[in-house]
Amino acid sequence: MSKATPHINLSEDIFAGLNVKTRGERSDYVDVLEMEKGREVSFNAASVFLYKISAGNVGVWRSKDLTEATSTMCTVDQLSFYFATVGYFVSLTVIDCTVYLFLGFHIMLSLASVSLHELGALGSTVASEWILGPAVFMYLPPLLEGSLEYGSLAEALKRIISGFDPMAEMFPAGILYWFLTLLFFTFQNKTKAAAVRNALTAGTASYKATGRPNANTRLTLLDTFLQYRHLHYKDAVIFLLYFVLYKSASL
Repeated sequence: MSKATPHINLSEDIFAGLNVKTRGERSDYVDVLEMEKGREVSFNAASVFLYKISAGNVGVWRSKDLTEATSTMCTVDQLSFYFATVGYFVSLTVIDCTVYLFLGFHIMLSLASVSLHELGALGSTVASEWILGPAVFMYLPPLLEGSLEYGSLAEALKRIISGFDPMAEMFPAGILYWFLTLLFFTFQNKTKAAAVRNALTAGTASYKATGRPNANTRLTLLDTFLQYRHLHYKDAVIFLLYFVLYKSASL
């Protein structure tokens, strides 16, 4: 199907599942382990793969298949189906857009000579430049998922804190694990959000060949810059300009 309409049905396995669902059929699942299969383990290859599935998910948003599959579901099943298909990418994109809104709001306050102290006197919750609330909110889904999988909230919280790597429970390796995990997933979440926004703007999604390189394959600094210039560096420069404007207006 993806070869017939490569810019719409890019995620052909998802559309195949939707077709099976709407027809009321069943599909057997067979998992086969293959030597050297799934080698998107390097940083750049993982980014390309996540970009491809994120952009392809936009085609699922716009498809008639998704509407037909949910037309006969109850509300609870629709919520479950939403988070199993497009909800994750919608959430990442909304969070990415709200960062721009949050920063732009504080810049406009500075340009209007309105301080955060004045907002605090009015009892406004935006008086504090917070990040703890959204961070805790984003931890709720994996916490609830872990409680269902491991049987208790305590075990789920332990898994979130220590991860699945035994080295993460050791000090100081655990601190390094936390730092690298935060760096990796923050970077990849931005990659996925940028892919969704680009696909929404262009109206199409294109196939990205990961090449499935070996884990020890190295790219040059130029190759890395060219790969991420539109996804990360452009927005980083924009945020830097916003920051300079914010500091200048606050003087």
